[in-house]
Amino acid sequence: MSVLRLELYQEFACYRKPMTYGFWETYPLPPLSTIKGFFHNVVEAKEYIPARYGIQGKFKSVVLDIQSMYKFGRKDSENKGIIIEGFNKPLLKSPIYVSNLYAVELTIYIESKLEYLEKFRENLLNLEYPSLGRKEDLVRVDSADIVDLVERDLFKNRHRLKNGIYLSKEKAKELGVNGINYRMRFRYIIKDNIRYFNRKDVVYVDDEFLEFGSILYDEEKNKIIDLIGD
Repeated sequence: MSVLRLELYQEFACYRKPMTYGFWETYPLPPLSTIKGFFHNVVEAKEYIPARYGIQGKFKSVVLDIQSMYKFGRKDSENKGIIIEGFNKPLLKSPIYVSNLYAVELTIYIESKLEYLEKFRENLLNLEYPSLGRKEDLVRVDSADIVDLVERDLFKNRHRLKNGIYLSKEKAKELGVNGINYRMRFRYIIKDNIRYFNRKDVVYVDDEFLEFGSILYDEEKNKIIDLIGD
C-alpha cells in the first residue's frame, strides 16, 4: 500500500477541542478534521476527496497562555460594549486561558489517489507559510515522501509505541489497548443552513506494548499506522 508520509514540526500548537470557551483545551495531536482540512486546502480541492489519515506524534510540554477573546454578548447585557451595526449585539472583550503544545513532532500518513498525493506534496513545498491548527501555528516540513506500508503481525513481531497515536475504536479493541476516547468530527453536510457532522470514534494511545493482532507498518521509520477515514 502506497501512502504519503509527512514529517512535521511545530514550535507551538493548539488543536482546540470543540465547546471549550473560557479555557481552550487542546487535543494531544491534531484531530482528523484538522488534517482533512489541511489536505483539502493544500490540494486546492473544489469538492470532497475521499482519503484516510494516520496521525501520530509527540510534544515536550504544555504551556498555558492568556489571550483576549472578542465575542457577541446578549442584547440585555449590562456591559453594552461596542454595538456592531447590522447585528444589534454588543461586542465584548474577555480573557481566556489557552493550552499550547510545545515542540510538537508529527508523522502524518495520508492514503488517497496518487494524483492527489503528488499534488499535495508539490503544493505543500511551495507554500510560503504552511500552518496546522490555528493560522499562527506554523509548520516546518521536514519531509514529504510517497512510501509503501506492509502488514505487521504483532503476535510474531511485538511493537513498543514511542509516541502518541490515534487508533480507531475497532483497531484499539483488536490490539487490546486502552487510552483516551474521543468522538471526533470528520466531515459534514449542510441542510437548512445547519451543519450535520459525521463523527469517528478514536482512541489516543501512548507508551503501550503491542503484542496482539495485526496493523500497518512503516519499516523505514519503525512506526505502526492506523488509517482512519473513508
